[in-house]
Amino acid sequence: MLPTPAFLVDLDIVDHNTELMASRMCNKGIAWRIPCKGHRCASLAKYILEKGACGVVLLTLAEAEAFADEGINDIYLANQLYSQTDLERLAVLAKRLKRLRVAIDSMDYLRDLATAVERWEIITPIEILVELNVNHNRCGVTAEEAVELARTAKHIELTTGSIIFAGITGYEGHTPILPPQEKTLATKESHNILAKAKSAIEAEGIKVAVVSGGGSCNYIDCLETGVLTEIQAGGGALGDLLYCETANLKDHGHQVGALILAQMISVPKDKTRAIGNAGFKAIGWHPFGGLPAPRDRKDLRVVGLSAEHTRFEWAGADKGTLTDEINQSLIPPQRGEKMVLIPGYTDAMGFLHRTIYAIRKDHVEAVWKTMANKA
Repeated sequence: MLPTPAFLVDLDIVDHNTELMASRMCNKGIAWRIPCKGHRCASLAKYILEKGACGVVLLTLAEAEAFADEGINDIYLANQLYSQTDLERLAVLAKRLKRLRVAIDSMDYLRDLATAVERWEIITPIEILVELNVNHNRCGVTAEEAVELARTAKHIELTTGSIIFAGITGYEGHTPILPPQEKTLATKESHNILAKAKSAIEAEGIKVAVVSGGGSCNYIDCLETGVLTEIQAGGGALGDLLYCETANLKDHGHQVGALILAQMISVPKDKTRAIGNAGFKAIGWHPFGGLPAPRDRKDLRVVGLSAEHTRFEWAGADKGTLTDEINQSLIPPQRGEKMVLIPGYTDAMGFLHRTIYAIRKDHVEAVWKTMANKA
């Protein structure tokens, strides 16, 4: 008996989704790197890496250190650091990995990072990608500023060997929930910025080996622009309401594999509603993904989340709204009933759980610990 609420991952569906992603990217000669912020589970990351991904993307230094502890040795820390302590930890981390890559969007960070690495008698270089703002308006520089950063990075590489200029990156984080045609256009506009920067840097005689970007929500469009050498896509391997429904990956064959197991703990006598034991502290909530949905019961819908509770409405209270197919199998919700929910957005949920239960055919195959156990 599994405890509830529980974070489930359907391995048959992960296998299906990863086969789609790996084959599509490999056929285009594009590397596939998996972001893991949605689950923070090194064992799940290893499972997907075996399906064809080349490495992981992480967003915090603590995550990178925790994944290194579990034997993952190709890590891209796609974020900016600041403190001297963090830079020293980063330099130490590089010595434990086959590849450590970071994003850079300021001259100060570039030089401070190089200085931290150079403190060691035996230098282990860190790869850097110059991060561009590709209309997401978060981190990143302009194409013109990227040239200066690349020039300085290459100079440091040639003179001290503390860093390696690998290329450029940009995140199209403004595109996930756009309608398909708008998403395609916005992705092309973002990639045009990357292409302009690559051309300008290479005009300086500096090779841009890596152009990294994308995400699960727009990876199909990324395959068509011909700009990226590496796509960062992790959530599409699992699948939830955001990826499969809002971002339309179901139209490209993806299925839902990230799930929450909850249990009914309260059902009034008239059966008009039911209360589950998974609230936003277990399911998370994000405006992109919205409320979760029952996987197996079309007669129940989630109408709200509070800290520890899911609020369901039962359609049996208004049978006139149901199809004959649902009417024929209508069963009122029962106290104690287990309920499998599809989360709105796994990235808003994974950090809440210490354990992931890997299932096949609704039977547990493996139990994996997440990074939450290191907190």
